[in-house]
Amino acid sequence: MAELLITGATGFVGRNVLLAAIRSGMYKSIHVSVRSAEKLRAQLRGDGFDGIPTNVIPVLGSAPDWQLRALEHVDHVVHTAGALSARTREEYIRTNVQGGLSLLEQVQHARAIVIVSSSAASGPCASGQHSKSEDDRDEPVTWYGESKVEMETKILNRFAGANVLFLRPPIVLGPRDLPTLQLFKLVRLPFHFKPGIRDKFYSFIEVSDLVSAIDAALKRADEWKTLRYRRYFVAAGDPFSSRELLSRTAEVSRRRGVIVPVPEPVLKLATRLIDSVPQFRNALPNLSGDRARELWPDRWVVSAKNFENAFAWRTKKDFRSALQSTHDWYQKTGQL
Repeated sequence: MAELLITGATGFVGRNVLLAAIRSGMYKSIHVSVRSAEKLRAQLRGDGFDGIPTNVIPVLGSAPDWQLRALEHVDHVVHTAGALSARTREEYIRTNVQGGLSLLEQVQHARAIVIVSSSAASGPCASGQHSKSEDDRDEPVTWYGESKVEMETKILNRFAGANVLFLRPPIVLGPRDLPTLQLFKLVRLPFHFKPGIRDKFYSFIEVSDLVSAIDAALKRADEWKTLRYRRYFVAAGDPFSSRELLSRTAEVSRRRGVIVPVPEPVLKLATRLIDSVPQFRNALPNLSGDRARELWPDRWVVSAKNFENAFAWRTKKDFRSALQSTHDWYQKTGQL
């Protein structure tokens, strides 16, 4: 039986990858790089386990200071760890770029390495463009997106012999997605604030579909070097609008409210205020001046057709069911 290494196993995506790997019974050993074994143990108990299963082996460490040289023999690597929000560009570079390079230095001989990147590396659609594909130019608009595309490029250049595949999901929804909890709390209010007057459109993927994409890629790892691309978008077929995000979230929450569009000049003023007050910046990292650049484009839509065709893979969850499963998990765990 094969051995697996997962980074970021206590984060949203990594946690779901770990649970799927345990339940699959495919791996003799599942090594998980975590900052805290106690956090891992508590999360697994919350997911119905007595503690850490015997075949799950915590390895303490985080990017870029991995302690993984003893694991160079592992068969599969799934790298989900990374910085989603940071105060400076240097922090993104340290965690996402240097962290990715340091990981490859230690496990480059694994049979297959899937790195979960982000569609932020590609950037939004150009004016008049329906969706982005792997053939389009990368034009990230945030430090986060820049760090992801730099990580991908440097790994491909420096570790040309490694069997690496990058997956670029857009917004990921589903159980254990803690940031979306704030959205469900917001729709309890009578007014639901929507950024911008015009509707904006976004691709998404439900986390179980992302996990199935990782699994589909690993099962055909011997074919990666014959593929046309080494970076693939993975997403559901139909995007959602900013208005639909609020209305569907309210619907699955059984709440009602009035959607109030907020003009972009007001939002830009708010982001400047948040950036100028450290307490606000720490409390609202996704509204920092840098991350707020993701709010201004009208389309963040990607096509997963190339991945679907290469790996005979399809998503199963639509937007409403993705929100519903997320909501149900919050409710089950007593957070709503």
